[in-house]
Amino acid sequence: MHGMDERARLPIGDWLLVPGWGFGASVFDELRAVLPPAIVATAVACRAAVAAIDQRAAAVRAGEGPPFGICAWSLGATLAVDRALAHPGAVAALVLVGATPRFVAGDGWAPAMPVAEFDAFAAVAAASVPSAQSRLASLCAMGSADAPALARRLRRSFDRALPGEAAALFSDEMMQGLDCLRRADLRGRLSALDIPVALVHGERDALVPAAAAHALAAALPRARVLAVASDGHALPVVQADRLAATIAEMGGASRRSQPETVSST
Repeated sequence: MHGMDERARLPIGDWLLVPGWGFGASVFDELRAVLPPAIVATAVACRAAVAAIDQRAAAVRAGEGPPFGICAWSLGATLAVDRALAHPGAVAALVLVGATPRFVAGDGWAPAMPVAEFDAFAAVAAASVPSAQSRLASLCAMGSADAPALARRLRRSFDRALPGEAAALFSDEMMQGLDCLRRADLRGRLSALDIPVALVHGERDALVPAAAAHALAAALPRARVLAVASDGHALPVVQADRLAATIAEMGGASRRSQPETVSST
């Protein structure tokens, strides 16, 4: 563990990019285009996030790589926090976008989506994942300038069933993601996450109230909120420059230009 602690103090050049429910890696195209050369960014689909984080963490424990950073959005942020807690020392920093400790209201938690509203969305997804994804694109775009154009851009970035993948299996994985959103409650675990965390949050977010980000920051040992007054939930697309600068600051890389290495799965 001592060796891992030493590596955690090095600049963070390796980052994993994790999107929200229903999205694929391409939602981070704008962000990856403006990351500094020192940052190697790998984007994954949301449904592949847990496996990707666990694999990276295993490599760190085996001495096959340094601790890494995660920039994660919405459900991806929930998964990133959960897995960072499960792998102490492997994740060196987090940039969380549109994050909340609990997505659905209840159990003394108010800044969240009402249960009935969430259940109605889940019912749409159970009948047709593409219909739910299309609805989600509109919700994510709310609060941003030219919301219809932004919603069209987001619809191009949704995860789809892979060639040869059964539609029923894809739908099951999407529903598992919604079940995670319904059940996840990070509030009692946050004090153990003693790494730098930047919470980038749109003050016009129609899905996750800004108050949730402030509550999350207050519960984390080393967190700060970076509020975006002009936008809503779709910050990976509309605030790519701001996110790139935050990642560069957290990772110790200050220059911006086209990345030398960008990969996605």
